[in-house]
Amino acid sequence: MVRRLCLAAVALYCCIACQGNTTVGDPATSTPVEAIWSVQELDFHFQATHAYYTCGGLTDKIQRILLAVGARPNLSVRMHCPASPLITSAHVRIVLTTPVRATAENVRKATTFDSRERLAARLLKVRLPTAADLEHFPAEWRDVAFSRGDLVRLEPGDCELMTQLREQVFTKLALRMSERPPRCATTGTRILPDYRVVALMPARRTSVASAP
Repeated sequence: MVRRLCLAAVALYCCIACQGNTTVGDPATSTPVEAIWSVQELDFHFQATHAYYTCGGLTDKIQRILLAVGARPNLSVRMHCPASPLITSAHVRIVLTTPVRATAENVRKATTFDSRERLAARLLKVRLPTAADLEHFPAEWRDVAFSRGDLVRLEPGDCELMTQLREQVFTKLALRMSERPPRCATTGTRILPDYRVVALMPARRTSVASAP
C-alpha cells in the first residue's frame, strides 16, 4: 500500500524522456491513443508441476516478462521463498506502473485512495495526485512476441509460468491477447514457448513525463 502511494506521489515530480526499455515488438496500430500511468498492486500465486526455479531466477523472469509488456523499470516483484534452493510455488506481490487509456474511469481509479493510503500520505507528508496532476501522453498498441529477442529469455519449462501470468496478471493490465494461439507444451519438449500479446506502450519518439 505504501509502495503504491509513494510511486503515485513521485509521478508529480519526476520528468524524463520515455526510453526504449519496452520496445519489444512492432506497432500493432499507427493510431495513437491518449494514455495515463496506472499504479497497481497485484497478487500472483504460482504453482509449477513440471519446472523448478531458484527464488532469484523466478523473480528475475517475472520482472523481465512484465518489462516486455510495458511496465516501467522501477517495478517491484517480491516473494517469500522457502529455505530450499529450488522452488515450485510462490506467492508473489507485484507493484507496477503501466500505461492505460485515459478514460474517465481510469482517471478516477488513478486518483482514488482508500483511508489507509490517505493516512500514510499525511504521515509521509506526500501529496496525492489529482486528475489535474496526471500526465497524459500518446500511446500505441504494440505486438509483443515472447518467442524472439533476449529480453525475457523464456525456456521450455516456462509454459506454466506464462499461462498463470496470463490468467492472473495480464487480464488486469492494458493487454490484448494475440489472435495467434499460444504454443506451449508443459513436458517432453525443448520447443520454446510462443506467447504473443498486444500491449499499450508509450508511442515511440515521444517525450512524456516519467511514470512513478
